[in-house]
Amino acid sequence: MKSCLTRKAYDGDQATKRLEEGYVKLPKCLRGMLDNILPKCDDNKKLQIINFIHSGIQSYIMRADRATKYITRIQKSRNYYISSGISQFGATVLPAIYISWAIKDIVRNTYNIIQESNTHSNNSNIPGSEWLTQYWEDSEKEE
Repeated sequence: MKSCLTRKAYDGDQATKRLEEGYVKLPKCLRGMLDNILPKCDDNKKLQIINFIHSGIQSYIMRADRATKYITRIQKSRNYYISSGISQFGATVLPAIYISWAIKDIVRNTYNIIQESNTHSNNSNIPGSEWLTQYWEDSEKEE
């Protein structure tokens, strides 16, 4: 599986590096990650893979899920940014916080689906996922 590269500066939406990494390599990487997780669970239609793409104070999210057995759906969100000016800060930070909260919920649901499938198939937890299990348990105690 290939990984995607990063840059320290934002070159604009039409920069060749951003277009190649974000629209060619990243969807292939997301599909590969989804293909790796799908055999581990029973409920394939609810699984989603999430990826944050950050460029300075701007970001967007790409999601991959399996719409049907052989079709991987890739969805790109709109761009979110946090204004560096104080006058627009509140109007731009709230959507960024909201999308982060929504993504946390998607990740939690995906993790629970995989854990339930592992429980039904008498497998142990996902290898290397102890930190995430601890995080979900701690966050449930706080709520």
